[in-house]
Amino acid sequence: MNLNPSAAQPTPWNGLRALPPAVVPAAVMWRQTVLIEAPDGRDESFSIGPDGYVWSYQIPSLGQGAGRLISTGLRARVFAVGRARAGMVVIAANEEGVQWVSESAGGGQRWCAPTAIDAPGLAAGTRIVRIATLGDEGHLFVGFLLRHVDATGQAHTRIMDGLWSDDALLMRNEPLHSGELLNFWIQSLGADAFG
Repeated sequence: MNLNPSAAQPTPWNGLRALPPAVVPAAVMWRQTVLIEAPDGRDESFSIGPDGYVWSYQIPSLGQGAGRLISTGLRARVFAVGRARAGMVVIAANEEGVQWVSESAGGGQRWCAPTAIDAPGLAAGTRIVRIATLGDEGHLFVGFLLRHVDATGQAHTRIMDGLWSDDALLMRNEPLHSGELLNFWIQSLGADAFG
């Protein structure tokens, strides 16, 4: 027998209510997920995690247990993944610049330590908004879509490219200005970015 009469009273129904903003979880947990076929033939996904770093997830082969989630050590706002001759390469950009990692040749670590690149063509105030890779006959080409706002407030969109040289990312000294290569990267990075 319940001796507390207030406990027996049902709570009035006020309809559905939205959670207070402080209770709502982050709108985006994982961003820019990319699925790529790894050199061993298995699918692998890459994504920017809730911590702002690029993570890889190796999807297991049939009959194996769970896959492996491994941090690349790259903090990123945007990134791209490509297959080079010696394995996978991840290139990432954030406010501090551009860094890359490649698969380590042994030693127990999946990825080498992040390496910053020197890109003299990136003027102060330039932001990398997209990165794309293209593998062709053993070569890995990298394209960067850049946005720059000049002193007058005018926004400019440009493209720079680079080449993976088996152990480093070599960047062009200045953005592309014209030619077939510029048109190729416009198509690869998305013509919508220029509209």
